[in-house]
Formats: sequence, structure tokens, C-alpha cells
Amino acid sequence: MFLYLVRPLIAYSNPNIDVIQGRSVQLSCIVLLGNPQPTVTWLKMGEKVLTSDRVISDGHGNLMITSAEPEDEGEYTCVASNVGGNVTYVTKVDVQGN
Repeated sequence: MFLYLVRPLIAYSNPNIDVIQGRSVQLSCIVLLGNPQPTVTWLKMGEKVLTSDRVISDGHGNLMITSAEPEDEGEYTCVASNVGGNVTYVTKVDVQGN
């Protein structure tokens, strides 16, 4: 059996997202390619995003922030990884006051 290693490839999405304070926002990281299946991790300002009652990662590339607060602002990096390599995509979230 021959195994092909394919480095992950992330689809382009909106690099800047504005959300009104108190509203929900979903960040998507769509992995188009990768063999073996890449794992997806989210970072905020270089630190791994920890899930909480307001921040939920579905493990498939989606990150949901409910009831956005000013501390949710910043750069979120999606990292898709497998043995073929790593690829990243950055989305900037800006929380607008009510």
C-alpha cells in the first residue's frame, strides 16, 4: 500500500470580521486538502484558544464566540496540521460597542 502525504490546504475566507458587542460570531477554517486528515487548532494572539461557556470549537474548523466582549478582539489563527506539514490562516476580529 502506498500512502500519499498531502500538506493541508485552507480555503480563503474573510480576514476581517466585525461583530457587535453581545452578538455571536463564527470563525470558519475550511480545510480543502490534507492526507492524513489534518487536525485544526485555533490560536488567539499566539496562544491556544481555550473553550469556555462562550467560546466553542467544534473540532472541524469552526470557532463560535457567543456574546462577544471587547476581550474577544484580536487575531485568531487557524492551524491545520498533519505529518505533511502545517498551514495557517489569520482572521482579525473587531468587537464594536453597542
